[in-house]
Amino acid sequence: MGQGRALLGWAIACGLLGAAIIYVDDAERIRELVNRIRSRTMVIVLWLVAFPVWETIFPRRPKR
Repeated sequence: MGQGRALLGWAIACGLLGAAIIYVDDAERIRELVNRIRSRTMVIVLWLVAFPVWETIFPRRPKR
């Protein structure tokens, strides 16, 4: 459930940044927007890979 919300947030953020890139349409001015998309993508990929590995190594204890 948490991963779905994270992906939805990533998609919305990248969609809005993409719309801003199309609106501005100036290579010099959109560099920071593109960097933000890259950084958010790297973070979500890292989280989607690291979280399942972490849960495999250190599983949560079942609730009683």
